[in-house]
Amino acid sequence: MEGPKTVREALLADVLGEALELIRRVEALPPLVEDTRSAMLDAAQTLTSTVGSVKTSIEALGATAQRRMAEFMIRSADEARRQVIEEQTRAMVKASKTVVAQELAPALNGVAAQLRSLGREQTANYVLQVALGAVAGIVSSLGTTVLVLRFLVH
Repeated sequence: MEGPKTVREALLADVLGEALELIRRVEALPPLVEDTRSAMLDAAQTLTSTVGSVKTSIEALGATAQRRMAEFMIRSADEARRQVIEEQTRAMVKASKTVVAQELAPALNGVAAQLRSLGREQTANYVLQVALGAVAGIVSSLGTTVLVLRFLVH
């Protein structure tokens, strides 16, 4: 074939060459589009599985935080309960000492003084020992009550 004879034929040949090149490029596009579509589907699937694992991790983190908060609250409540029991025990012991000091001691001292004045020193000592034994029994009962209360509260 001979070359173009006119400028018009040359331009037409050039346009046809470019059109042919464009057609070849367009024909090459479907495999590239398919590869791109496949890559995008793979990326979407990876993203979906990643979102699922992130969701699972967040749920696990929430469950752990909830468990730790419950454990903290239980420890705090136990500590508060223990402190209240200790304070109640101290108050009961103090009250029992006050009762003994204010109520029983003066009465026992009065009885002992009357017996002494009657000349029965030995009898007064015996009565005083019996009374002190009774006081010790009362204090022991109060102590037992405190221990039983502690045991029941726990």
